[in-house]
Amino acid sequence: MVRRAGFSLLELMIAVAIVGILSLGAYPRVRDSMIKSDLRGARTRVVNLLSTARVTAAQSSRTAWLRFNGNTAVVTASPRRNAPINAANTEDTIGTVVDLNSAFGVTVSLSNGNPIKYEPRGVASVSGGTTTISLARSGYTQTVVLDMLGRVTK
Repeated sequence: MVRRAGFSLLELMIAVAIVGILSLGAYPRVRDSMIKSDLRGARTRVVNLLSTARVTAAQSSRTAWLRFNGNTAVVTASPRRNAPINAANTEDTIGTVVDLNSAFGVTVSLSNGNPIKYEPRGVASVSGGTTTISLARSGYTQTVVLDMLGRVTK
C-alpha cells in the first residue's frame, strides 16, 4: 500500500470554508473597532490643533484661530509675520491643513459654526459659554467640548 503525504482537496476545502465562516462572524466587531479607533484618532488630532492655536497665540502675542471648513481644519495667526506680506493675505498658516475626512473618515460639525479664536493671552473667546466639536462616522460620535475660556473639558 502506498503511503500518502498531505491533505486531500476535500479536506482543504472544508478547512477554508470553516475559516471563512469564522471570519464573517468576526468582521463586524473588527470594523466597529477600526471606526472607534479612527474617531479617537480624529478627536486627539482636534485637541492637538486646539493646543497648537492656544500655544501660538500665547508665545507669539498674536491672535490665533482654529478654523473648520467642512471637514478640514487649519490653525492661523494674525497679524502676518511670514513673507510674502500683502494686503490680500493677512494670516499665517501654522502647521498644515488637516483633512479629517480623508485621514480618519469622519464628518466634523461645530455647535456654533464659528472659528475658535485665541487671544494673545492664550485665552479663547468662545461665544455662548461652550463650543462642541462633533466628529461622526458610521453612527458613532466623539465630541470635544470647550469651555468659555477655550479649555478642553470633555
